[in-house]
Amino acid sequence: MSRSERRGFALIEVLVSIVVLATASAGLVGLLIQCGDSLRRARRAEQEVTSAAEALTRVSLWTRDRLESNAGSVRIGAVTLRITVASMGLFDIVAFRDDGVPVLSTTLYRAADAQ
Repeated sequence: MSRSERRGFALIEVLVSIVVLATASAGLVGLLIQCGDSLRRARRAEQEVTSAAEALTRVSLWTRDRLESNAGSVRIGAVTLRITVASMGLFDIVAFRDDGVPVLSTTLYRAADAQ
């Protein structure tokens, strides 16, 4: 193999390695974009759950009379709560996102007031 043939072969090797690196880099960029999107979705979901938990904590301090008077939908901050009377003294509370998807739910018990 002559010197000029070796130079031509080396040039082909360099071009092939550049193509391989470019392909791998494109894959890594796509992976980084997906990771960023996943991180944003996780942070948004965490904020939604935190807001819902705060709203449920506030409602958990309500008396039985206040829970009964607020039965139905009530808005607390950025969260919509649906309060339903499950049975005597039991209240089902569901926190929803703005698009109607439930985020958290709980059931509270409030004994009847002593007469």
